[in-house]
Amino acid sequence: MLNSLYVDDLYYGAETAQDAYQLTSSAIEILRSAGFNLRKLRTNCSELNKLWCENGYEENTDHGQGSGFLGLNWDPIEDKIKLNLRDVRNSLESGIANGTTKRHVLRIISQIFDPCGLISPIVITVKILMQELWEKG
Repeated sequence: MLNSLYVDDLYYGAETAQDAYQLTSSAIEILRSAGFNLRKLRTNCSELNKLWCENGYEENTDHGQGSGFLGLNWDPIEDKIKLNLRDVRNSLESGIANGTTKRHVLRIISQIFDPCGLISPIVITVKILMQELWEKG
């Protein structure tokens, strides 16, 4: 559990729904003994969800919404992690419309938050281009 806890979020996986249920039960008891309330449980496993409901654990009812963690968005229905790059896209469109400067490119690069490195090949390429822009003056 120690390696699965990040600030106030707990993320873990298991081989079976029963194993995941045991992890959930243990985590709830350990955190409860320290005065914390583990809530907003999310899973992409219907069997685990059923076990939680049968045993009175609070289920997160935002089924249409993704769960946020580390600045990312996880959709448990599709079991996909999504990055929100809407602000980056808007900045790019604004730069194209108004003329792009080095400062504008730097602002766009700094808006990209990818803690898991999912798009690091793209980010690194853009940062190398930015370095070349500065070297050329």
